Amino acid sequence: SYHDYVEICENALSLSPADLDIEIEEMGPDVDVKEKFIKEFNHRVKMLFDDGGFAKIVQRIFDLMKDVRGFYRLC
Repeated sequence: SYHDYVEICENALSLSPADLDIEIEEMGPDVDVKEKFIKEFNHRVKMLFDDGGFAKIVQRIFDLMKDVRGFYRLC
């Protein structure tokens, strides 16, 4: 369904703590920086998916191919 498609695409762009392990080690042991960055990044991804113009683009990709690989290629 379209809802599942959007959820998969949004999750693909969102960060988890494991995504930043290497980069944060270079920055030092400040875990708060990592957590703040992940929270802010994921908030902005959510804002992107809530944007009407972006939602139309995602809907169009879904209507054309119903394959998340099309979204991944666009990104």
